[in-house]
Amino acid sequence: MDRAKTMPFSPVTTTAEVLGSNPDTDTEVELTDIGDVPDVGEDEYSYIVLCDSERFDYNDPSQFETCRYTGKDVSKVTGLVRGVEGTIQEWSAGAFCACFVTSDMIDKMWDYLIDIGSTLTEDGEEWVV
Repeated sequence: MDRAKTMPFSPVTTTAEVLGSNPDTDTEVELTDIGDVPDVGEDEYSYIVLCDSERFDYNDPSQFETCRYTGKDVSKVTGLVRGVEGTIQEWSAGAFCACFVTSDMIDKMWDYLIDIGSTLTEDGEEWVV
């Protein structure tokens, strides 16, 4: 099962360039500080959330965009799958970017727990795999 990389207390960085609104061609974005963005290995991915304010409203999908990514290089996040949550839109240089927990991550966590839960058996008072 593929698992997303996460980072507790994600530091916030900003976009160093405009990210256009075409999900087919705008598949990478340069960040001002990529050092704390989680690395991803082969067949792995992680998420970034783009927004205009660190205090955006999760209930308003026009205020943010969650993107899944499959790689990063010196200063860019690459392999973006746009609009996993929120609204695909153009983001100006200086837009906030962080690795916030997303509902897709939570869904995958529940799927994983249900999957391993189906393999557990009760042995006295302990559960064993």
